[in-house]
Amino acid sequence: MPFSKTAEIQWISPSPDGRFLAVQARQHWYARDNWIQLSERETGSRRRSRYEVWILDLTTGDWKEIDDRYREIGGVDDWSAAGTLLTGSTDCAFGDGEVLVERVDPRTGRILSSHLNSVPEDLGQWYEKRSLGTDTVLRWKANGRELRLPNMGLMRPSTEPGVVFHESDGYLVRHELAHDTTTRLIELGTDHVSLVRVSPDGRFLLLDNANTSRILDASTGAVVHDFDHGPGFADWSRVPGRVALLCAGRMVWTALLEDGSLVQLPVQALRCFELGSDRLLAFDEHHIERMRFDGSERVTLYEAKP
Repeated sequence: MPFSKTAEIQWISPSPDGRFLAVQARQHWYARDNWIQLSERETGSRRRSRYEVWILDLTTGDWKEIDDRYREIGGVDDWSAAGTLLTGSTDCAFGDGEVLVERVDPRTGRILSSHLNSVPEDLGQWYEKRSLGTDTVLRWKANGRELRLPNMGLMRPSTEPGVVFHESDGYLVRHELAHDTTTRLIELGTDHVSLVRVSPDGRFLLLDNANTSRILDASTGAVVHDFDHGPGFADWSRVPGRVALLCAGRMVWTALLEDGSLVQLPVQALRCFELGSDRLLAFDEHHIERMRFDGSERVTLYEAKP
């Protein structure tokens, strides 16, 4: 195993095909009297944190560290459709200095592309945006159709090409550029909408404002689930029949089904992920486990050494 208990698992991310698992680990370092200044960052405890990324091949069980650079997993869109991993790295031991955004081949650990963090990453989105005075213009790259909206207003492009969700006259609306049509989904009232997230298949929305959170049908606005009581949203599901994974108190996990019902998951861990249609991954700071959706066939993928 690559880590001791002095390191903490911060994040894991399975590849789209379920073969590889990217693991981000953190280790704390504390200054002593003879500490050589390696970082510009200072904290009250004079503590430094170093991150590294390892790849676990779930087929063979082999671990591979990408390299010895300070490195973090990219974020929400960390895997491309082609199966490359997005990371950010620096050559400074504790993350100072210039950040490079890099695409990594999980099979070899080779860096496939690299550019400065100030250069936008091309995520293959169906749209592009530009500013025009006090407005934002969203352009559908495939056919050139455009939608112009105020900068200060809510606007969220869908994962479904040609569909944009935005605020209009106090409502959250669905705009379809192909037909230039707008459908009202739900009244927003005076509440400030802080977050709208679209499911990977474009069928559902997470609407989060000052007073409530709910999941909506992205075509009709019908409420699929209300979060006034019970567990909170953790992640979208990518399995047919399921909508999202929910969590209560960071440890108790359930799956929200399309009919609005909740199914308890056999997981008590910091985080939980789907691995294909019938398996789950669970992890905390020192442990990673794989199991079937019903809790059977539990396998420990990683346990920290003493």
